[in-house]
Amino acid sequence: MPALCAVTAPSVISYMRLTPNRWAPTIANIAVQDRAASLRICPTFGGSGEDPARQFNMEYRPADAAASPYLALGAVVQAGCEGIEKSLRVPAPEEAERAAKPLPRSLGAALELLEATPEAKRWFGETLLDAYVKHKRSEIAVVEKLTPAELCQRYAQLY
Repeated sequence: MPALCAVTAPSVISYMRLTPNRWAPTIANIAVQDRAASLRICPTFGGSGEDPARQFNMEYRPADAAASPYLALGAVVQAGCEGIEKSLRVPAPEEAERAAKPLPRSLGAALELLEATPEAKRWFGETLLDAYVKHKRSEIAVVEKLTPAELCQRYAQLY
């Protein structure tokens, strides 16, 4: 999951949000009704009369509005399919919390994780992945000397 942040939190300012005490995820975990979880399971109150098991929602919380919905959804679905194909099990909450990996703290760190993930090359294809990483690294270079306020102002103009 940490490598997916390069696609689901694809801007330099995305990582201003992915910090502690902002109701945003900082580790790759799954939890019920926890706004700080990366994968948040949201049960409903059950008032519809439908089977409660059919009323659950799941949120992938590291994603933000700067992400391309096509790339972000594609990455999350591919990662999910990979887990199913490899029969990876969902750990118990206590176990998951202990084993959780931290999410990257910057776009540069997320790009390094993405490049180091062999599955990502298969999901996106080497050409698209290389172009994406180069594009994002050039974006980092353009804004690396800006203050947080200048960064936010710059991105506010773009989005």
